[in-house]
Amino acid sequence: MADRLGAAATLSFGVLALVVAGVGGVAVVAEWRGDWGSYFFMERAVAAVTPVATVLAGIAVLAGFVVVYRAS
Repeated sequence: MADRLGAAATLSFGVLALVVAGVGGVAVVAEWRGDWGSYFFMERAVAAVTPVATVLAGIAVLAGFVVVYRAS
């Protein structure tokens, strides 16, 4: 069971990192282009990904706490 929780925590952190990196890439392109359409797209991307990132962060933190609790 601890292996599954560790895998869940690792997978959640990994997917969260990819999601944040993707939004960061959108933000870099928006800043590079510097027009309002790009900024609007960036804001829409951030708004769309925020709930997903929140859930992933919650799963990762809770699974990490459980893994640490069971290991001690």
